[in-house]
Amino acid sequence: MPRRPIGRGGIQKRIARAKQVEALAKEDAAVSVDHYDAQLKLFKSSLEAFALSHKKEINSNPEFRRQFQQMCADIGVDPISSNKGFWASLLGVGDFYYELGVQIVDECVETRPLNGGLVEISELVELLRRRRGARAESIGADDVVKSVQKLRKLGSGFSLVNIGSTKLVCSVPCELNRDHEKIMELARRSSPRGFVSATVMRTDARPPWTDERTDRALQTLLRTGMVWVDDQAASGDRHYVFPSLALGDEE
Repeated sequence: MPRRPIGRGGIQKRIARAKQVEALAKEDAAVSVDHYDAQLKLFKSSLEAFALSHKKEINSNPEFRRQFQQMCADIGVDPISSNKGFWASLLGVGDFYYELGVQIVDECVETRPLNGGLVEISELVELLRRRRGARAESIGADDVVKSVQKLRKLGSGFSLVNIGSTKLVCSVPCELNRDHEKIMELARRSSPRGFVSATVMRTDARPPWTDERTDRALQTLLRTGMVWVDDQAASGDRHYVFPSLALGDEE
C-alpha cells in the first residue's frame, strides 16, 4: 500500500525529536568539557605538589629540571614564561632562564672575536659555569637551548644551528640556509678540523657545487665574520676557517 503523507503533526514531532537529540548532544559535550577541565585542574594540582616536594632538585639539577619541564609541557604549563604567579614564586624558573639569557648574550659578545659568533653548546655551558661561579645553580645544555629560544623571540639575532650531531649557538644576526650548514658540516669533518676551500666544495659536496653557488655562500659567511681567510695553506688553496670548529675538541 502507498505510504500516507506525513501530516503537520508528524512534522512537528520530528522537529521536536531533533531538538531533543541536539539538546542531549550539547549536554554530553558540556559534561565532557567539564570532565576534561576537572582532570586538568587535578593534574596541575598534582604538579604543584610535586614541585613543592622537589623544589631543591628542580633548581639545582639540570637533568631533573629538564624532566620536570617535560611534565609541565605535557599538560600545557610553561614554567619558563610564567615569570609571575605560582611558578615564579615557588621555583623562580622564569627569572632563572631570563637571567641565563643575559649571561649567554654577554658570553657570546665577549667571545665573538675568537669564534666568529659561533660557539658549540658544550663549550658555552663550560664558559657559563665559570661565569656564574660555583655557588650558582648548575646548568646543562638543555637550559642553554631553552634560553636561546627565548632570546629568539626578542629578535636578538641569536639562533641555534645543528651541524650533524653538534649543536651551536649563533650570535650573528644572519639567516643561515642549508648551503651555509652544509659548508659547516664539511668544515667539521675536514682534517685539520674547521676549514673548507672552494676545491673541497666542488669535490666533496654531493652533488658538486658550482663556483657561483660556492662563492655566494662563502661570501655571506665572510661578511658576518663566522669564517676567516687563510692564504698560507701548503696546497695553495684559500682556506675558509671556522674558528669555533677549529678550536673545538675533536669528537
